[in-house]
Amino acid sequence: MSVMHPNREIGTSDASRILGVTVATVTRWALSGYLPHLHKAPGPRGHWMFDESVVSALAHRRTEARRVLGLAS
Repeated sequence: MSVMHPNREIGTSDASRILGVTVATVTRWALSGYLPHLHKAPGPRGHWMFDESVVSALAHRRTEARRVLGLAS
């Protein structure tokens, strides 16, 4: 079990690992507003930064939704 730090900033790869999705999916979700981000570094390859607690909460909601729908593995 991982320890969650309040207001800890994490990058796209950490967010993708927590959510169980690809980095490309995390980027799409950030662009669409589905996954709120704290900020993005300037430039086309700038890193997206997320609040770890927000990412973990979304992961929990997605897991719970899959369980309710009978899709959990």
